[in-house]
Amino acid sequence: MAANLLGHALPARAYTINTSEAGKRIRWAGSTVRVQLDPKLEALLPAGEVRTALEAGLEAWRGLPRVPDVVIEAGAPMATPGHHGQASTNGVYLLSQWPYERRKLAITVVTYEVTTGRLLDADILVNGETKFALLDEHESAPTDRYDLAAVLTHETGHLLGLGESSADPAATMWPYASPGETQKRTLADDDEEGAIDSYRSAPPAAATGCSSLSVAGRAHTASTLGLAALLLMAAVGARHLRRARTATRQLVLLSALGLLCGFGKPQTLRTEVLDANGTRTERALAEELASSPDEQVARAAHVTLAQLLAHAPT
Repeated sequence: MAANLLGHALPARAYTINTSEAGKRIRWAGSTVRVQLDPKLEALLPAGEVRTALEAGLEAWRGLPRVPDVVIEAGAPMATPGHHGQASTNGVYLLSQWPYERRKLAITVVTYEVTTGRLLDADILVNGETKFALLDEHESAPTDRYDLAAVLTHETGHLLGLGESSADPAATMWPYASPGETQKRTLADDDEEGAIDSYRSAPPAAATGCSSLSVAGRAHTASTLGLAALLLMAAVGARHLRRARTATRQLVLLSALGLLCGFGKPQTLRTEVLDANGTRTERALAEELASSPDEQVARAAHVTLAQLLAHAPT
């Protein structure tokens, strides 16, 4: 019997589910998530191909028990990514000038409540300096282009709250991609199980009282350039409280987290500052952390700085 059991061992779980700093699963509370498509991204490929690629990426995750449907909403997203108050601002953007590592094909940035894990906003940022195409799944001709549909399928997993699948190269949530690869458009069992597990329990309720917000980034990496670190950053908590009490100096906690070697426990650098009016002090802190000798902290600070610049007053 022992030999028989060993011969039929169950495969190890590979999927991961993102959690907040309070240990809550990061996920949506509603049954439908709406995203808008950046017209600049639509112009990246021949007419209709970007929308087709996005529809394929969203469709792959549709129909799983209790997992929200992600649908394309008419109109263009906000001019800048990020959480913009109460408005639904989820977007899929093209960044023509890519501010992150060149090997990152795309990054998904999400805003969530720390105490509940409830997702408030998610934006997929596509590297405009990478060669993309809507590839033919039935054609295996050599190419130097990455399949946009496969990349967007992966990023939709992050949008739903999943992390990387670090032990299953066949999974859509495996964090690396190669030119010409299209099979990640189709979810592996591990991907489906991860999404179902994430949404198995009741949806998170809105936080009561004063709750800080966090922003996290997840990157999809070109596999030919080796193992990359995934970045997490918790940025600019309590910004919404400053709007309500502008005369009060708020205590802001900026946490830069880096996952070393892609997988492993995060090392956390926490810096507390008393912030009088928001952007200026936070930007100075992010710029200081960006020159840290710790490469992972520096990278996370660069992500934070990009977010601050996107929301800075003009």
